[in-house]
Amino acid sequence: DGSDQQELALVDDRKSRGAQAELLTLITEHLARCHPNRFSLRGSGIDMHFESLEEGLTWRLADFDASPLKLVGQLVQEDVCLMHEEVSDSGARHVFVAGVVMDSFNPVEKHMLPMMELHGPVPGYAVDLHESMGRVFQTLRKPVWRANFSIMEWRGGGEG
Repeated sequence: DGSDQQELALVDDRKSRGAQAELLTLITEHLARCHPNRFSLRGSGIDMHFESLEEGLTWRLADFDASPLKLVGQLVQEDVCLMHEEVSDSGARHVFVAGVVMDSFNPVEKHMLPMMELHGPVPGYAVDLHESMGRVFQTLRKPVWRANFSIMEWRGGGEG
C-alpha cells in the first residue's frame, strides 16, 4: 500500500505542527468553498470530516492532528515545503522544517537545512537569487505557490 515508504516523502520537525494544521485547514476550506460539487467539510471540532464527493472518500481531520501533512500529501499533487525563519544578529535564514516532497529532491537528505544549502546544486542560486529570496521569505505572510519545471534531453534510437 506504500505506507512503508511515506518516510521517504514526508519529513516533520514536530515543532511545526501548528503551521501544518493551518495549511491543512487552508487546503480543505479552499477545496470545499471553490469546488462544492466535489468536496465538502461537515461536522465540527473533533468530528469535522473532509469529503471527496466524487470518489466517495472521507477523512476525519482529527485523525491527522499528529501529522497534518499526511493528509495534505493525499490531497494535493504538488510538493509542499514548510520553512521556518530563524533570526539572529547576522540576519535571517529560512530552514526546511517539514514537507511532503515526491519529485524535486530527497526531503530526508534536505530536512532542517537552510535555503542556501537546499539550493546548493542549483546553478547561480548563491550569486543571483539567495539574497532576493531571503527578502521575499521575510515578507511572506501567507502561503506561496511556486512553479518549477525540468527540461530533459532524450535521444531516440538511432540518434547520435
